[in-house]
Amino acid sequence: MEIKNIVDQSVTVTRVQTLHTVGRLLESFGCTRILQLTINGKGADNEQ
Repeated sequence: MEIKNIVDQSVTVTRVQTLHTVGRLLESFGCTRILQLTINGKGADNEQ
């Protein structure tokens, strides 16, 4: 059972790190810009 707990903890940590990394990426690119692109359904290539 200890091994399972360790695995569960590491999976949780990985998820948190992933979310944190995604959050930082969104911040660096500018959240509003990405949200606008997503809402408009356009990719960056379509923006002039």
